[in-house]
Amino acid sequence: MFYFNKYFKVLKYVLVFFLMLSLVVAFEGQSNLGMKDAGIDFQKDEKGYPKNDIVMINGKSYAINIAKSLDEKVEKEHEMEIDLKGKDNIVDVALPQWSVINYWIMEESLSLTSYNIIDFPIDDKDVLEGTSNRVQRFKIKVADDEKTTWIFKWSNVNEMGKAFKDKKADYILKITVSH
Repeated sequence: MFYFNKYFKVLKYVLVFFLMLSLVVAFEGQSNLGMKDAGIDFQKDEKGYPKNDIVMINGKSYAINIAKSLDEKVEKEHEMEIDLKGKDNIVDVALPQWSVINYWIMEESLSLTSYNIIDFPIDDKDVLEGTSNRVQRFKIKVADDEKTTWIFKWSNVNEMGKAFKDKKADYILKITVSH
């Protein structure tokens, strides 16, 4: 009888531990699912996917000339200028991944303070094959009174592991920032 009481006492602690662990995992997994939960209000298309022809910089949307479908052909490069004078020295850049086989990368020389990927929730009936529901978010530190050009490449996953200068890009986004 004594052994059974000890056994149930240990079993109770083990069950409580796993219950608490599962609650932590469940709530942690929910934190990056929605746009508002991630602190970003990225524009969506009619199916709920992040619009692929927009870049968000410090919460403001800017149009970029990128293909809106896999069949569409556009210029491989887009340049834009933004003025951030008098603003915070951390700039938040959010780019839609759009294709599951491509991803955005930035020059290694930039002062990246944080990077994360935000998954947008998509209804099962609206899931599109090959289209990504992700937005890549870069937070970059900029020096005061400086004008600098950031280069982002939208590259195929086959280019992973290569240096930035050696990666082939399906699309290049150049952002000149005045700060």
